[in-house]
Amino acid sequence: MLGKIRDAAIARKIGLDNATVAWKRRSLGIAPMGNRRGRAGHNWTKKQIAMLGKWPDQEVGRRLNLHRHQVAIKRIALGIPNSVTQQAEMLWTAEVVAQLGKRLDREVAEELGITASRVSGYRQRHGIPMSKSS
Repeated sequence: MLGKIRDAAIARKIGLDNATVAWKRRSLGIAPMGNRRGRAGHNWTKKQIAMLGKWPDQEVGRRLNLHRHQVAIKRIALGIPNSVTQQAEMLWTAEVVAQLGKRLDREVAEELGITASRVSGYRQRHGIPMSKSS
């Protein structure tokens, strides 16, 4: 049904809200039925597909004049991991996380080559208290 019937019709039929149906359809890489703006779907070239996962979806979208969601749908459909997630996994190693709350955010940031606000944000999202030596 997904992609062959409008999300709203599917949602009514199975008793879910439109957003849930749309999210599931996008997560499976299925394009919506029709096109709300009347634009034809994007025909991906090999060169464009090679960009997926190497740059953030937003950057690929900017370069190709597509919305980042269109890029994400194609990347997910092809099983290509998100470059942002991969970078974050490489950055926040167990050793780095162990330093959070023990050292100043700006010290950790300087070592990693990122901003102190990014370190602070990560620390706060994960419930790690601020270093006492601040």
